[in-house]
Amino acid sequence: MFGYVKLSNDAQQSERGIFQTFMCGICKATKNYSSKARTAVGNDITFLNVLFHSFLQQEVEVVKGKCVAHPFKDRTLMTVDEVCSKLATANVLLTYLSLADHVQDEKSLTKKLAKKLFEKDFKLACEKEPELATALQQECLSLAKLEQQKETSIDVVSHPSAQLLVHVAKTVVGKSNKFLLDLCYNVGKWVYLIDACDDFNKDLRKKSYNPFQQAYGSKLDKKALEEISFLLNTVTNRAVMCLNDLNLTKYNCILHNVVYKTFRQENERVLKKIRG
Repeated sequence: MFGYVKLSNDAQQSERGIFQTFMCGICKATKNYSSKARTAVGNDITFLNVLFHSFLQQEVEVVKGKCVAHPFKDRTLMTVDEVCSKLATANVLLTYLSLADHVQDEKSLTKKLAKKLFEKDFKLACEKEPELATALQQECLSLAKLEQQKETSIDVVSHPSAQLLVHVAKTVVGKSNKFLLDLCYNVGKWVYLIDACDDFNKDLRKKSYNPFQQAYGSKLDKKALEEISFLLNTVTNRAVMCLNDLNLTKYNCILHNVVYKTFRQENERVLKKIRG
């Protein structure tokens, strides 16, 4: 996961507190794996924890206590439930597959070591959720193949990444809902696009695959920048519409903050970055 799906810069302290509590639930659930796996718990998976609890109308139980990361002061700790447990497993799978992708692309010794350290956790996660593991691996293989072929269609190459969160949603929620799956699809697609946009100059220097470079070339003219801006904002708007159509009532302050505010803030930031 990449960390883009987070609270906005101007989020209220109360919102940050709620978000941190949901992150705590994932972190505690990941305790069943290893301390290394707990370091991989981040914003993206926390957002899904909030979203799925909201969709299921599921109350969360919280207690006051200390944790490993904050041993000296009591915090609001979320009690682990089935949603947290399944998302913890999904996060281990996604983290390992992301590391494997980085090793393939960058030949980084650091990422190679991290991947090696995650292998035991990955095998355990595969045993817990074999169908999800298979589905995620197939999407990652499809993405790798498209990138190796230097796919020029942004919609085509972003599809496997978008599907990752759809598979996670089906596994965790256990029932299909068009608006929920479409929201997860567009969030996954946006993450792939915003990351590619953010890494445009870095990928150019390293001669790594980048969908925007393949589609528009190494120098982005005014028309290319306008089209990239339109694409990012279109995917954002689709995510907003899907969230609206879900008519969720629980934890709306968090969900609205992330989808309504953060996505647009990140769009503006990376567009400004590539404009130079």
